[in-house]
Amino acid sequence: MGTQVVVLVGNLGKDAELRLLPNSGKPILNFDLPIDIGFGEKKETMWVRCTLFGDRAEKLESHLTKGKGVMVTGDFRMPRIYEGKNGQSVSMELNVNQLSFVGGAKDASNGNGTHVAAGQSEDSSIPF
Repeated sequence: MGTQVVVLVGNLGKDAELRLLPNSGKPILNFDLPIDIGFGEKKETMWVRCTLFGDRAEKLESHLTKGKGVMVTGDFRMPRIYEGKNGQSVSMELNVNQLSFVGGAKDASNGNGTHVAAGQSEDSSIPF
């Protein structure tokens, strides 16, 4: 079976967090996107942890802020199970291959759908 590609669209729940991997010093950027499941009174929100590595991680950190609208394409990693407030919880994690900025809560000025893949940009104001 081949790799499953996933597309998610949403507004960041908080500012992206950049850190360096302990052994290699490689930059890693994490941000969370909400996914609504169900509808009406049964509607629930699941948060998906998105991850970018390398130069793109460093260059995008300052642009991925709370409320920013993005569309990401990537592949899911194995779910991570942890002890949450109400018992056992599952965290879905996505390795991001492509990222586009889309209109959103705090993104009205950059709703042009700028697409970022492999360090390229269509918007000269973004330094990557």
